[in-house]
Amino acid sequence: MARETTPHQLQLFGHEIQHFLAILKAFFVGQLHEVTWTDFEEKLYNVKSLPELSELHSWYLDMCLRRCLLNPKAASLLQVIHTVCHLILRFRAVLSNQSASTAELAAAMRAVRTASTHVYSVLELLAAHGWYENSSSALDDLLLRLDFNHFYTFSKTAIVRP
Repeated sequence: MARETTPHQLQLFGHEIQHFLAILKAFFVGQLHEVTWTDFEEKLYNVKSLPELSELHSWYLDMCLRRCLLNPKAASLLQVIHTVCHLILRFRAVLSNQSASTAELAAAMRAVRTASTHVYSVLELLAAHGWYENSSSALDDLLLRLDFNHFYTFSKTAIVRP
């Protein structure tokens, strides 16, 4: 027998989704505005010619793509993140459908939680292997922010429920 999905559970789940997306956004913005731009500015002081400036600009654009997971090496990770975003939109569609059953809501919630937990696990594995720009510190920070309340750590040992 399916458990009833209460308005309170839906509110908590909404906060969970909001947290996940806000942390990802903050990570990407931080990587661009703080890390990559700062590196660019530091290297800019050593530029002596127009060809060097052009080369530095190309380097900057390449780093932006890498740090936002828009390069071929990160394609599979980006696809997993896209899947979570797609499932979040599907959950919203189910929620907006006034004829949707609580079982449909619960299934949509489980799908999002399972996918977001998978993203966390993949990020954890990549950070452990130093995959991100030869340093796992950026991914470690992302993992810490995503799991600040140990939600994903506890999810590994518990059954995911709506």
